Amino acid sequence: MWRLFCTICLVSTLTTSAQAGAPDYFSETSKDFSTTSIGPVLAHYFTIKNTTNETINLGTPRIGCGCVAAKLAKSQLTAGESTHIVAYMDTKKIPTHQRNTFKSVTVTVPFLNPVQEEVVLKVSCVAREDLFFAPDSLTFGDVQKSVGGKVSMRVTLFNQPNWDIKEVKSNGKFVKVEAKSAVRANGEVSFEIAATLDPDCPKGNWMTEVYLTTNAVGIEKIRIPVTVNVQESIAVSPAEVTFGNVPSSAKPSTQQLMLTGETPFKILEVKVPEGAVTVTQVTDGTRAAHVLKVNMAADTEGEVKRTIEIVTDSKTQPKLIVNVSAIVKK
Repeated sequence: MWRLFCTICLVSTLTTSAQAGAPDYFSETSKDFSTTSIGPVLAHYFTIKNTTNETINLGTPRIGCGCVAAKLAKSQLTAGESTHIVAYMDTKKIPTHQRNTFKSVTVTVPFLNPVQEEVVLKVSCVAREDLFFAPDSLTFGDVQKSVGGKVSMRVTLFNQPNWDIKEVKSNGKFVKVEAKSAVRANGEVSFEIAATLDPDCPKGNWMTEVYLTTNAVGIEKIRIPVTVNVQESIAVSPAEVTFGNVPSSAKPSTQQLMLTGETPFKILEVKVPEGAVTVTQVTDGTRAAHVLKVNMAADTEGEVKRTIEIVTDSKTQPKLIVNVSAIVKK
């Protein structure tokens, strides 16, 4: 009887612990988009990390309103692995009777194993019909790395002639923003919001936010989405050269590396650490595309990691770094 009682207690404890711990897999479980206009599609990434020693399987998220969609990047997580759920809130699809007031929507994420449970995420906003964005967001689009960029939009509020912006702040490290008064007449107040992208912004598809702090009751904080896709002016394919398992004391294994530029460029130098990796330049001169052959040959068993530095005459991409790896075996 005592053994049976202990077993029941153990199972109960494990189940309770798993149920209590599931929300802890998430970096956060709610996102308030604050005040916005009718028009933007608001997006937020909820990060999930498997902090257990077991594989976790997730099911398809369930949504509490048609104005929200959710996408799970990966449904199976091994121990220590991370993924995300992105929640999209389309302000145009918020029902008319739920506009101009606080709107909250649930996203239910089912965990299928090792324990069946659910975690509820929440996204919310206040979508106002008297507030207008033109365009809907600060969108830089595709921008070449090291170039930067500038975009602007107009924010307009009706029926509050004394409306003013007290502060404008960017959540993004590489985005600076300012607001300038544009129109103030006939109950309409507009501000020009200008954003500048730092040329040092790293490569990637980034999303951040700009917040306007205002003097209007109920519109104390306005959120503006900011998006940018920073691309290399010289694309490298593959981004990393991975040989996998390579036999020792054998002829070199070779992979091809392609460099493609927006404009013609010249490779000035290829720097490779001594041993194991060598690089042969197949093309030369000034051209829009270059081919390099990366050769791997090593006598000593074990993991090999090297870094190739490619120097070019491109003003926007004078240096490229490519990682090379292999596991040398008999």
